[in-house]
Amino acid sequence: MNMWQQLLTVFCILAALPLAVKVLWKLWLLPLALYFLSTRLFFPKWAAAHETACIALFAGCVLFAAVLWAVKIIRRRREEREIEADLLARATPLYGDWRP
Repeated sequence: MNMWQQLLTVFCILAALPLAVKVLWKLWLLPLALYFLSTRLFFPKWAAAHETACIALFAGCVLFAAVLWAVKIIRRRREEREIEADLLARATPLYGDWRP
């Protein structure tokens, strides 16, 4: 690769990085991505020497994402039930006598 191709590659990576971080943060997977970056790229010797700690960190990251996804799903279902109950409480029947 010549110099211009290398500069273009670096520019594209730097331009896509904020979007990738936002998507990972939105999906609650940023801690897991940081774990993989740190254990595979930045500190592979430490990761090899401390396998138990790495497994515990990995499990913590996965549990963090799973718990937050579960909380989000539970909140969404609860909100839908509240909206449905409110709508049914204020609704009037279409047919028949609806006056008290």
